[in-house]
Amino acid sequence: MTVLVKQRSYAGAAAGWCLCLCAALVSAQEFPSRPLRLVVGFPPGGGADGAARAVAQKLTESLGQAVVVDNRSGAGGNVAAEIVAHAVADGHTLLVTSPGPVVINPALYSSLPYDPQKELAPVTLIAAGANVLTVHPAVVTRLRPSRARTTTAIMLRAHDEHLHWHGSSQVSGRLGSGRG
Repeated sequence: MTVLVKQRSYAGAAAGWCLCLCAALVSAQEFPSRPLRLVVGFPPGGGADGAARAVAQKLTESLGQAVVVDNRSGAGGNVAAEIVAHAVADGHTLLVTSPGPVVINPALYSSLPYDPQKELAPVTLIAAGANVLTVHPAVVTRLRPSRARTTTAIMLRAHDEHLHWHGSSQVSGRLGSGRG
């Protein structure tokens, strides 16, 4: 009796493995089955666009399928994020963006047309950038390296009304004031 039970168990296990293998083969489709779309939340010519185009070129070469960069700037990246969030969830539409539409904008806007926690998932970091404060070369020659940070802070406070900043996300304000 134990031999018969073992044989049935082995036959059942083998049948189960066959069913799993057949299901995997049937459901496995070639990816990508059509061109990929990289939706960029910023206008052409900027850093995000450049990074997206470099990634698109390498993906096209490695996947053997076209990868199209689609710039959809507006609303601090929300336009692009909404397009990707509401696209068919098959991996053919990807978002290239800064943290804004996913991390910052949910805190800034009372209502978004997408839910970044439920409708978007991170894939990978493709680029990192630095923020730089620049001044006229004449100012630099007057600064001693050991006091550059303190001197810069004093200058910002003294000339607040004349100093402005601008970011790549169409954001600007006055330096040193804490007001945008």
